[in-house]
Amino acid sequence: MNPQLPRRMTQQLLAGFALLIVLMGGLIGDAVWQIGDLKERMRDIVELRNRKIQLATDLQEASYNRHNALVYQALARDAFERDDNFQQYIKWGYQVGLARSALKSLPLDAFESANLLRQDRLVAQIIDEQERISDLAARSLMDEARARLAADLRPLNLAYTEIVEALRRHERDLIHAALEQTQQATQNAISLHLGLGGVLILLALVISETTRRLLRRHALTIYEQMHQLEEVGTRLEHESTHDPLTGLANRVLFYRRLGEAMVHAAEEDFSLAVMYVDLDDFKQVNDLHGHAVG
Repeated sequence: MNPQLPRRMTQQLLAGFALLIVLMGGLIGDAVWQIGDLKERMRDIVELRNRKIQLATDLQEASYNRHNALVYQALARDAFERDDNFQQYIKWGYQVGLARSALKSLPLDAFESANLLRQDRLVAQIIDEQERISDLAARSLMDEARARLAADLRPLNLAYTEIVEALRRHERDLIHAALEQTQQATQNAISLHLGLGGVLILLALVISETTRRLLRRHALTIYEQMHQLEEVGTRLEHESTHDPLTGLANRVLFYRRLGEAMVHAAEEDFSLAVMYVDLDDFKQVNDLHGHAVG
């Protein structure tokens, strides 16, 4: 039997399976990386960007309510009502500070940092103006307080509102861009996985077909070798029990058949007789008519 065929077959199969395992490992590794990347993108969108939009919205709401409380101070005639509005003014001022502090504690890009710096400069002016108006209202100087509200504070509030709104638009744009990038990355990952999956299926089919062919070839080789061994065995058996010149049975076959007959007679419990015939002038017959006739 040829020992090279199984070794070659084994090497080819091992190479195919090794390639298949490497591709599967690559596919799994890429899937794990894609999941991690998607998780990080979603964390950025949900935990960071949405948080910033919420804080910017809270900042707008608190600033609006603080301004309204100041307006009501300037409009109220009753001292107790003015005091109640002043308390609301203080409360919403605290909420403005909380929202701005929370924004500053988050990771900021260049636009966000610049936006908060602009807010800082404008908030300082707004607070000074609000304090003057609140003091005028507390001293019942309503006309002067209302005049400063319209002439001095209103332009500052409009500018501040636009700055905060610009921050909210920036965060919304970043979320939309991140969602589009995430969608594109997901589509690319799906396409890549489908492509690699198709390659793996094709490779598995190639390996299975190659295995089938190699095994079939190996089986045919074994069958041919066994057939050749059977023919050689039959030929050797015949040559060992027959005369090479005449093809007649020789003494080896005679003794074998005699032994088989003796065993059979012993098993069946009957007698066995061997008859020996001696021919006169056998040599002349053998020489004249041939060994087969003799």
